[in-house]
Amino acid sequence: MRLNCQFKGLHVSQSLQSYAAEQIDQKLAKYEFKPLKVNLTFTKQRHLVTAELYVLGQRFSFRAQAKNPDFETAFDSALVKLGRQLAKTKGKVQHHKSFEKSAYGKVRQLNPQLEYSYEPVKKRAV
Repeated sequence: MRLNCQFKGLHVSQSLQSYAAEQIDQKLAKYEFKPLKVNLTFTKQRHLVTAELYVLGQRFSFRAQAKNPDFETAFDSALVKLGRQLAKTKGKVQHHKSFEKSAYGKVRQLNPQLEYSYEPVKKRAV
């Protein structure tokens, strides 16, 4: 992963860069996502700090933006938004096949005489 950290209208903060790199690594490892590139941009406009995260992967790209008066709080809230997107995508990738077409779904549609029933079966809770 390549982390590109930019500060627009601000001085570069090494402590903030290391904090951001550590937090991003933890979040991406949690959702088993291996990005090609991560762009992090901090922008200050009057009293608000904008933290913008852009994560580029092989199949997916994610973007999260948050505004707050504090640097770390703005970054943390953008990271929470990114985490939601990652969780949703991971769920779609893991559960993309329908239950009725799986082997378990077909077994549940058999009646006691081992004849196939064509009635729709309720999905089991995942």
